[in-house]
Amino acid sequence: MEKITNSPKRTARWWNWTSDENNERILRIEGTIAENSWVDDEITPKQFKAELMSGSGDITVFINSVGGDVIAAAQIYNMLMEYKGNVTVKIDGIAASAASVVAMAGTQILISPVSSMMIYNPMTGAFGDTDDMQKAISRTFTSQNIAFDGRRNLDERAKSRRVGICRRNFVCK
Repeated sequence: MEKITNSPKRTARWWNWTSDENNERILRIEGTIAENSWVDDEITPKQFKAELMSGSGDITVFINSVGGDVIAAAQIYNMLMEYKGNVTVKIDGIAASAASVVAMAGTQILISPVSSMMIYNPMTGAFGDTDDMQKAISRTFTSQNIAFDGRRNLDERAKSRRVGICRRNFVCK
């Protein structure tokens, strides 16, 4: 594994790996996701992926985050989607903004009755004529729908990835 240095671009640690009594892997995402952007940070994404892929078996991801860098969240979402084991997401506080993107990577998504998830329409910018603006809007909402397809069509996603969303005591009905 490559040596990690404290470069000024390195993002503060907001995730932590542990394991439970059955040796199941647990990932805790707490605080702001990549408070400093992952853009131009080659160390942090590689470190996260190396830690994710360093083990095998199912993973439980606990999320308590108000969000953060959406680019980092998108990378984490993609990494978790590529992971071979089941990924159970448990929102035990809040999964807001970028953290809700990460939450959508779960094969099972569980929300405590006293927790919250905040998903909102994405913001984008464009320059050009009306055709350029329409393309930008279309691309933005296409990306959002891919990540948040559970909002509109959970049944289809459940068939393809066995996803369930639960809102009571971390137990699916």
